[in-house]
Amino acid sequence: MKKPHPQPGDMPPWMDVAWHEFLLWQEKGWTIIDHEGQKRAQNYIYITHNYFKPSQAGWCGCFVDWVLKKTNQIYGTTFSTVMNNPSGSQNYATKKRYPGSIRLRPRLNRIPYGSLVVLQSGPWQGHVGFLVNYTKIEHERYAYLLAGNQNDKVCIQEFLVYRENNKIFYQTRKGKTFTLKGYVFPQEYHWENQGDKAFEYCNEGYEIIEAFNRYKLP
Repeated sequence: MKKPHPQPGDMPPWMDVAWHEFLLWQEKGWTIIDHEGQKRAQNYIYITHNYFKPSQAGWCGCFVDWVLKKTNQIYGTTFSTVMNNPSGSQNYATKKRYPGSIRLRPRLNRIPYGSLVVLQSGPWQGHVGFLVNYTKIEHERYAYLLAGNQNDKVCIQEFLVYRENNKIFYQTRKGKTFTLKGYVFPQEYHWENQGDKAFEYCNEGYEIIEAFNRYKLP
């Protein structure tokens, strides 16, 4: 598989697969409204043994599950995946559903590249995606997630990150707010072995969806 330009070296191998999918959707201009985009998203859903249409329910968890399983298939790795209903985003932060995972507590600094960022908007509703960039501009922090089911496609979306009442929140430009549940990794990947390289992010080479007007990447 060809490695896209933005990917830092020696980083989580699943990010190669995630970037490949991102570039495919970007080059083709797909959304789930299109036949080909819907078909691709449906493949992510099928691998979780679900059969709903991408227009009927959230499929961000399906995309993460597909990426991890595809990584194992391509690279011969054995990364653990969610055991029970990987289509549900909140299951990635639940040890009972994802026993082969390691979760880092919510934090505002030193978030490893490629983390599975788990966000919550309701009891079992939320979002999950891969962290590709995290930056601080003046007094504000921004996170960038490569994920499925963002604007009806696989893309990179920008979130304003802030702390309030001892909780950390991710907010989209349109004002949708999520509570951060944590940063998750398959237990087989030891991000700490990367040292400071674990905090090298991708800050160029891609388009951002719903970027905040006050800050845009070059």
